[in-house]
Amino acid sequence: MLARSKRLAKVSVCAVIVAFLQNACSRETDNAITSINSTSDTNTAAEISNEDRKDLPSDPHIIERGRRLFSSCGVCHSVNTSLPSSAGPHLQGVLGRTVGSVQGFPYTSVLMQQNGVWSVARLDQFIKNPREIYPGTSMAFGGIADESDRRAIIAYLASLDTD
Repeated sequence: MLARSKRLAKVSVCAVIVAFLQNACSRETDNAITSINSTSDTNTAAEISNEDRKDLPSDPHIIERGRRLFSSCGVCHSVNTSLPSSAGPHLQGVLGRTVGSVQGFPYTSVLMQQNGVWSVARLDQFIKNPREIYPGTSMAFGGIADESDRRAIIAYLASLDTD
Protein backbone atom coordinates (compact mmCIF):
# COMPACT_ATOMS: atom_id res chain seq x y z
CA MET A 1 0.00 0.00 0.00
CA LEU A 2 2.89 2.37 0.83
CA ALA A 3 4.53 1.63 -2.54
CA ARG A 4 1.25 2.45 -4.29
CA SER A 5 0.98 5.74 -2.39
CA LYS A 6 4.54 6.67 -3.37
CA ARG A 7 3.79 5.80 -7.01
CA LEU A 8 0.64 7.94 -6.96
CA ALA A 9 2.57 10.82 -5.40
CA LYS A 10 5.22 10.57 -8.13
CA VAL A 11 2.52 10.53 -10.84
CA SER A 12 0.88 13.60 -9.28
CA VAL A 13 4.16 15.49 -9.13
CA CYS A 14 4.91 14.54 -12.74
CA ALA A 15 1.46 15.72 -13.85
CA VAL A 16 2.00 19.09 -12.15
CA ILE A 17 5.44 19.47 -13.74
CA VAL A 18 4.13 18.55 -17.20
CA ALA A 19 1.21 20.95 -16.80
CA PHE A 20 3.57 23.75 -15.74
CA LEU A 21 5.92 23.12 -18.66
CA GLN A 22 3.08 22.98 -21.15
CA ASN A 23 1.68 26.24 -19.85
CA ALA A 24 5.09 27.90 -19.94
CA CYS A 25 5.78 26.68 -23.47
CA SER A 26 2.48 27.74 -25.02
CA ARG A 27 2.77 31.48 -25.42
CA GLU A 28 1.24 31.80 -28.91
CA THR A 29 -2.26 30.95 -27.78
CA ASP A 30 -4.24 34.08 -28.60
CA ASN A 31 -4.35 33.20 -32.30
CA ALA A 32 -5.37 29.63 -31.52
CA ILE A 33 -8.22 30.80 -29.28
CA THR A 34 -9.36 33.33 -31.87
CA SER A 35 -9.26 30.64 -34.53
CA ILE A 36 -11.32 28.23 -32.45
CA ASN A 37 -13.84 30.88 -31.40
CA SER A 38 -14.29 32.16 -34.96
CA THR A 39 -15.28 28.80 -36.40
CA SER A 40 -18.83 27.52 -36.57
CA ASP A 41 -18.77 26.81 -32.82
CA THR A 42 -21.56 29.31 -32.26
CA ASN A 43 -23.99 26.92 -33.94
CA THR A 44 -26.82 25.48 -31.94
CA ALA A 45 -26.77 21.90 -30.71
CA ALA A 46 -29.27 20.91 -33.42
CA GLU A 47 -27.07 22.40 -36.14
CA ILE A 48 -24.05 20.58 -34.77
CA SER A 49 -25.85 17.28 -34.61
CA ASN A 50 -26.78 17.66 -38.27
CA GLU A 51 -23.61 19.31 -39.60
CA ASP A 52 -20.70 17.96 -37.60
CA ARG A 53 -21.81 14.43 -36.99
CA LYS A 54 -22.11 13.54 -40.67
CA ASP A 55 -18.31 13.78 -40.95
CA LEU A 56 -17.67 11.50 -37.99
CA PRO A 57 -16.82 7.86 -38.57
CA SER A 58 -19.84 5.60 -38.08
CA ASP A 59 -17.94 2.32 -38.43
CA PRO A 60 -18.63 0.26 -35.28
CA HIS A 61 -14.97 -0.81 -35.15
CA ILE A 62 -13.81 2.82 -35.01
CA ILE A 63 -16.40 3.65 -32.35
CA GLU A 64 -15.25 0.64 -30.31
CA ARG A 65 -11.65 1.80 -30.72
CA GLY A 66 -12.77 5.22 -29.47
CA ARG A 67 -14.40 3.57 -26.45
CA ARG A 68 -11.14 1.78 -25.63
CA LEU A 69 -9.12 4.97 -26.10
CA PHE A 70 -11.60 6.86 -23.93
CA SER A 71 -10.76 4.59 -21.00
CA SER A 72 -7.82 6.87 -20.16
CA CYS A 73 -10.21 9.86 -20.21
CA GLY A 74 -12.54 7.91 -17.93
CA VAL A 75 -10.13 8.42 -15.04
CA CYS A 76 -11.49 11.98 -14.77
CA HIS A 77 -14.60 12.03 -16.98
CA SER A 78 -17.78 10.00 -16.88
CA VAL A 79 -20.12 9.37 -19.79
CA ASN A 80 -22.98 8.95 -17.36
CA THR A 81 -24.76 12.03 -16.02
CA SER A 82 -25.66 10.21 -12.81
CA LEU A 83 -21.99 9.48 -12.00
CA PRO A 84 -20.43 12.92 -11.60
CA SER A 85 -16.71 13.36 -11.03
CA SER A 86 -14.95 16.14 -9.18
CA ALA A 87 -12.00 15.84 -11.59
CA GLY A 88 -13.83 16.54 -14.86
CA PRO A 89 -17.35 17.19 -16.15
CA HIS A 90 -19.38 14.31 -17.56
CA LEU A 91 -19.15 14.00 -21.33
CA GLN A 92 -22.62 12.62 -22.07
CA GLY A 93 -24.02 14.90 -24.77
CA VAL A 94 -20.83 16.95 -25.05
CA LEU A 95 -21.25 17.60 -28.79
CA GLY A 96 -23.45 20.64 -29.10
CA ARG A 97 -23.21 21.48 -25.40
CA THR A 98 -22.28 25.03 -24.42
CA VAL A 99 -18.64 25.17 -23.29
CA GLY A 100 -18.35 25.25 -19.49
CA SER A 101 -22.00 24.49 -18.83
CA VAL A 102 -22.29 21.24 -16.82
CA GLN A 103 -24.32 22.23 -13.78
CA GLY A 104 -22.34 22.04 -10.55
CA PHE A 105 -18.91 21.47 -12.08
CA PRO A 106 -16.29 24.03 -10.93
CA TYR A 107 -14.85 25.11 -14.29
CA THR A 108 -11.83 27.38 -14.51
CA SER A 109 -12.56 30.95 -15.53
CA VAL A 110 -10.96 30.42 -18.94
CA LEU A 111 -13.64 27.87 -19.88
CA MET A 112 -16.46 29.79 -18.20
CA GLN A 113 -15.63 32.80 -20.38
CA GLN A 114 -15.79 30.92 -23.70
CA ASN A 115 -18.58 31.43 -26.19
CA GLY A 116 -20.07 28.71 -28.32
CA VAL A 117 -20.58 25.02 -28.08
CA TRP A 118 -18.43 21.91 -28.31
CA SER A 119 -18.33 21.18 -32.03
CA VAL A 120 -16.30 18.37 -33.54
CA ALA A 121 -13.59 20.90 -34.53
CA ARG A 122 -13.41 22.52 -31.09
CA LEU A 123 -13.41 19.18 -29.27
CA ASP A 124 -10.72 17.87 -31.63
CA GLN A 125 -8.50 20.90 -30.93
CA PHE A 126 -9.10 20.58 -27.19
CA ILE A 127 -8.25 16.88 -27.11
CA LYS A 128 -5.16 17.56 -29.22
CA ASN A 129 -3.73 20.04 -26.70
CA PRO A 130 -6.07 21.48 -24.04
CA ARG A 131 -3.58 23.98 -22.64
CA GLU A 132 -2.68 25.40 -26.04
CA ILE A 133 -6.29 26.16 -26.88
CA TYR A 134 -7.33 27.30 -23.39
CA PRO A 135 -4.30 28.38 -21.34
CA GLY A 136 -5.21 28.25 -17.70
CA THR A 137 -7.48 25.22 -17.96
CA SER A 138 -7.05 22.89 -15.02
CA MET A 139 -7.17 19.83 -17.26
CA ALA A 140 -3.87 18.09 -16.49
CA PHE A 141 -3.68 16.20 -19.77
CA GLY A 142 -1.01 16.52 -22.43
CA GLY A 143 -3.29 15.81 -25.34
CA ILE A 144 -3.52 13.23 -28.11
CA ALA A 145 -1.41 13.94 -31.17
CA ASP A 146 -2.85 11.23 -33.41
CA GLU A 147 -5.79 12.62 -35.40
CA SER A 148 -7.36 9.20 -36.00
CA ASP A 149 -7.33 8.50 -32.25
CA ARG A 150 -9.02 11.85 -31.55
CA ARG A 151 -11.63 11.21 -34.25
CA ALA A 152 -12.35 7.75 -32.83
CA ILE A 153 -12.86 9.19 -29.32
CA ILE A 154 -15.17 11.91 -30.66
CA ALA A 155 -17.10 9.34 -32.71
CA TYR A 156 -17.51 7.28 -29.54
CA LEU A 157 -18.78 10.28 -27.58
CA ALA A 158 -21.20 11.14 -30.41
CA SER A 159 -22.48 7.56 -30.47
CA LEU A 160 -23.55 7.90 -26.83
CA ASP A 161 -25.98 10.63 -27.80
CA THR A 162 -27.82 8.36 -30.22
CA ASP A 163 -28.15 5.33 -27.96
